[in-house]
Amino acid sequence: MIRTILGALFTLVATAIGSSAVVIGALLRRKDTVGSIFDITPRVWGKALVWAAGIEIVVHGEEHTHGAEKMFVSNHVSLFDVPVIA
Repeated sequence: MIRTILGALFTLVATAIGSSAVVIGALLRRKDTVGSIFDITPRVWGKALVWAAGIEIVVHGEEHTHGAEKMFVSNHVSLFDVPVIA
């Protein structure tokens, strides 16, 4: 119960900080490129939420992806699809 409450509070704070950073980046007319605030923020946000929730990510078939482009598919078991894929 406590982990759920702390996870929800962490999610609210992380989302507020991340979305604020992206809005500020847009207002400053930053380019949306690899390594920009628009690229880094969702990755950090997703990793932080997955960590706070204590989720273990399991990848199936990774041995078949060396050197190939990748497509990630989720099975929609929960609302954590977005942070996990981010």
